[in-house]
Amino acid sequence: MAGVSLFKAFSMLLNGLDHEIGEGAHWKRGVFRMAVSMLALFPVANMISGQTYSGPLPPTVPLLHTVGTFSQVYASPKEFRRKSVLNFYAEDGKIYQVPLEGIDSNEEMVERAKSGESFRVEGFSLHDGQGLLWLTWVADMNDRELLGRDGQNRLLKRYRDPFSALLLVEYGLTLPLWAVSLFNALALRKRLSKDGAERWQ
Repeated sequence: MAGVSLFKAFSMLLNGLDHEIGEGAHWKRGVFRMAVSMLALFPVANMISGQTYSGPLPPTVPLLHTVGTFSQVYASPKEFRRKSVLNFYAEDGKIYQVPLEGIDSNEEMVERAKSGESFRVEGFSLHDGQGLLWLTWVADMNDRELLGRDGQNRLLKRYRDPFSALLLVEYGLTLPLWAVSLFNALALRKRLSKDGAERWQ
């Protein structure tokens, strides 16, 4: 087995027998399988999660302009991965669910939303009016802007796209696993190449 390729070493690390991989076979195989699985699962998970933010956008759907208060944060059992949401109580008596991901870019906004004070808001319902309320603009009662339209539009675009910068961040989290797996694959290739060379001597 002289001149074993790196691809062959990775393949053996993924599916090889314990005696082929050598000492620590279980954890080495486990680390590599986890790295490969995460590469495939992150886009799928983002795609499913992104469905929460799908649907037509203004001006196709109407914008809500109102005043109201927020509830404490809780986990919505209806959403994938139990998204953290707040209830928004509009002045007309209607209650809307707002995703925490839509406001947590502003820590002050999150803290003040929990305080019970009133806000002026602009937003629209996702999923063609059947989903969560996405806030496009928020200001306090003194008209001090807390969430701006440009920032909210960029944030929504990121959540709707499963292959956005979020995926790069997630893939970055797998780098330690890939680094360990590369080290293990190189060590395995070296050992297999050495064993193969010795057989031919």
